[in-house]
Amino acid sequence: MANYSVNGTGNQAVAGGSNCGILKLENWSSGPTSTAEIYEFSIGAFGAASDNNYSVLCKRTTTTGQWYSQPAQSLDAKSIIPIASGWRASSTTGTFGGTLASWSLNNRGSMRWVAVPGGELCLPGANSSGIVFEFGYAQSTDLFTACALFRE
Repeated sequence: MANYSVNGTGNQAVAGGSNCGILKLENWSSGPTSTAEIYEFSIGAFGAASDNNYSVLCKRTTTTGQWYSQPAQSLDAKSIIPIASGWRASSTTGTFGGTLASWSLNNRGSMRWVAVPGGELCLPGANSSGIVFEFGYAQSTDLFTACALFRE
C-alpha cells in the first residue's frame, strides 16, 4: 500500500453556519474506485488565532458538490498517483450518507485525530463517493489549514 497526504490551506469558516467544507477525499465520477483508508486528520489556525469555537464533522458523501482540486502528494519513495482524488474548501459540500465522527476545537489550539489500527475511515467503493471533513458549527470566520493522511 502507498501513503499520501491531502492538504487544504486557507479554509474559511462561515460564522454561525455549517456545511462549510474543509477537506474531502473521494472516488472519481467514473473509472476505477479506491477503498482508501484515512488514518490521520489534523486542523489548526491559518494565520492569527482568536478565541472562537468550532466543531468539525466527518461524513460520508455520495455526490461531488463544489470544491477546489487539491492533488494528493505521495509520502513514499516512489511517486505513485493515487486512485482517490483530494479536494479542499467548498461552498456546496454535496449529499451525505451519515456522520462518522465529530470533534470540537478552539481556534487557539489545533486538533489531530489518529486512527487506532483497524479504525481507519474507509472510502466507499463507489464512483463520486467519499469522505468529507466540514465545519458543523462556526463561531466566526477564521481561516484554517487541514491535512488528511491516507493509504491505498
